[in-house]
Amino acid sequence: MSDLNNLFRPHIRQLKGYQSAQSSKKQTRVWLSANELPEAIVSADSQLNRYPEAQPKNIIDVYANYSGVKESELLVTRGADEGIELLIKAFCEPQQDQVLSFAPTYGMYKVSCDIQNVRYDSVPLIPSTMAIDWNAFIKALNENKTKLVFLCNPNNPTGTAFGLEAVAKILALLKNDQLLVVDEAYIEFSEKESAVTILKEYKNLIVLRTLSKAFGLAGARCGFVLAHNEIIQGLSRIIAPYPIPSMIESVVIKSFDEEAVYARKQWIQRIKLMRETFIEKLESLENIETVPSQANYIFVRGAGVAAMVSAATQAGIAIRSFQYDNTLTARISIGSELEMQSFEEKALGLLEKSCMVERVEEGVES
Repeated sequence: MSDLNNLFRPHIRQLKGYQSAQSSKKQTRVWLSANELPEAIVSADSQLNRYPEAQPKNIIDVYANYSGVKESELLVTRGADEGIELLIKAFCEPQQDQVLSFAPTYGMYKVSCDIQNVRYDSVPLIPSTMAIDWNAFIKALNENKTKLVFLCNPNNPTGTAFGLEAVAKILALLKNDQLLVVDEAYIEFSEKESAVTILKEYKNLIVLRTLSKAFGLAGARCGFVLAHNEIIQGLSRIIAPYPIPSMIESVVIKSFDEEAVYARKQWIQRIKLMRETFIEKLESLENIETVPSQANYIFVRGAGVAAMVSAATQAGIAIRSFQYDNTLTARISIGSELEMQSFEEKALGLLEKSCMVERVEEGVES
């Protein structure tokens, strides 16, 4: 692997980056450098009149320990979405480079590319198994100037989990100037091993994480880029100042204490059990097929999906629907026991009644 710094866009390599006034606070006691109000108006205890750390050390320390990387291999971001945006901005020349991913997958990869005027292409997963079509991937990789490959693992919206052998195979196919980004937003729900375990072996491997899912902190907007130190240094030059508000820091730190860790593990187990129970329920319905999931949602397809989406809407329950392979599909999140019971009784109840009416009408017609 060549010098990682050479992979950045040429002008990014020369970019000095914004030096916030906050960076000088550690060496001083009187702060007249950041145009802050000298006192907090809302709460005297909150210190919200002062800017937070550009990269909160307490958060970096606790998450580095959790994920098993060095502090220098970690960047705190506004959710994983900012990580996606930063990587495309840092490495891809508009109208020249390409980002490659798989389909169906998380929509923000394409949106971020469109914003940056970077070409985006996706390789369809094999419909029957939602596995990677290696021949199609190799062809797409060689046809254009691919700079970044995004692998959502477990994949959103299908819930499909790819093992480390798939990650290693992609890395083996990449050239020295190409990077693999493994988006592990849902990794805590999966039985597969994290790509972080092989991060030291591959300098062109980047992992995205978030506290929005298993940690239950979607409103905190806290995510992470895990990568080799040279990549983290480069991204640090282009990230906007102060990604994490001061009041969020204490919440994030608290999510790693003993009580919170225990609660999180309990919730993950409950989600997994409810997921498998709900899959059995869905599989018993006519014209509904589920995809094996290792996330906190279930991907459904089949001729009955349109009726299911309609029944959920009538019942006042929101689920996500997608057009995939010219058919309507849906993603159903696993909520609380009460929410899943409500979905079964209301949405699926309406669906079953609708199916019964159709069968009766067909009987009358025949």
